[in-house]
Amino acid sequence: MPIFGFANTGVSFSGTSLAVLPEPLTLGVAAGLFLGKLVSVLGTVAVLVKLDLADLPGQASWGQMTGTALLCGIGFTMSLFIGLSTYP
Repeated sequence: MPIFGFANTGVSFSGTSLAVLPEPLTLGVAAGLFLGKLVSVLGTVAVLVKLDLADLPGQASWGQMTGTALLCGIGFTMSLFIGLSTYP
């Protein structure tokens, strides 16, 4: 998936090596993307459930909701990349 995303956005990796992976900027961007989507989706669901505006699906646990939140973040990112690739 990341290769597809980078290819569609035109990101160039020329002159880049694996040495940049442990750098703070790289780790910060990766953590922001991963944790940001997880916290946003899961946090929104938690607030809605707490305010009695929504209910978890029958017999669903918060662990399962966390997994779903992770998948939602991935799906949202992929839909953006696919949407960008369909327009010239």
